[in-house]
Amino acid sequence: LLSAYESERLTNGTPVLAALKRILTEAVESYPIMSGPSTYTFGEARVIAFNLRSVAQTDTPAQIRQTRVMYDLARKAGALGFFATDKTLVNVPARYRSYHQKMLARAMSQKKEIVYEEFHVPATRDEDSKRKAPIVRRAETEEKTGRKSSVGVNAVSQQLEDFSQIMVKNASSVIVLFAGDEEVKSQIKELYGLEDHVIDSMSAHLTGPTPDGAPLFAIHDVKGFNGKVMQEAVLTLGGLWMWSLCSTETDILIRRAAAERLGYWKGVSMLRDVYPAGEIGKDEKRFKDVLSRVTCLLYT
Repeated sequence: LLSAYESERLTNGTPVLAALKRILTEAVESYPIMSGPSTYTFGEARVIAFNLRSVAQTDTPAQIRQTRVMYDLARKAGALGFFATDKTLVNVPARYRSYHQKMLARAMSQKKEIVYEEFHVPATRDEDSKRKAPIVRRAETEEKTGRKSSVGVNAVSQQLEDFSQIMVKNASSVIVLFAGDEEVKSQIKELYGLEDHVIDSMSAHLTGPTPDGAPLFAIHDVKGFNGKVMQEAVLTLGGLWMWSLCSTETDILIRRAAAERLGYWKGVSMLRDVYPAGEIGKDEKRFKDVLSRVTCLLYT
């Protein structure tokens, strides 16, 4: 580097090596997780999840960049080997190759799923950029090529416009959990050419989570079938899983307090027995009452 770029300068006159040093220093300070080699293993885990809540924000350009980096790191770690092929073994030492060939064969034969939760967060564009966010471009590619590696790609968000047109077009299934907004219903109707009575039925069915489960409306693109297959169903996870997967601030606080006091499964089971709907609702007085019972705190 010294011999090749010692005399090179940027357009503003800054030496290239000085600029590189500054960029690397800023990167290490901003992303300490990348300041050294990472060592981790998931063993035989079949489900891997990353909680990026504290490092995924979109209020400033710097936070948008950090969010993209964190999602990329999580995807790299969690989906490591998902798209591996025989070419991946080229650099594996001969003494280990037979072992990795068996592991690769097993991985290629298994169905795998990548789920991008809160997709609107990493998909946020810079204010001065018309280009799609990197995570969107990657998801578009994975949608088209994932079947070759038995990889399914799932993206979850609150609004239809959070997904690119290419993602929506290539999606084999679209699952709608709520469509109370007239604009959303209009978008779905126009995009999939649905009749008014189908939209009315969908709206009546999608009431939100209840103790009996979560209603959903699915639109499937089935290979060999001319047209769309539509389905109304109820996802019956039950109160235990609904409490485990709830994501509202108040319910998370209640779940965390119950888990700290009673242990995770015992705490969640208690919440399920008392509030089988998987939530306590939006009533602030009820929230404080439940939290005080769980944590033995007094509210004035």
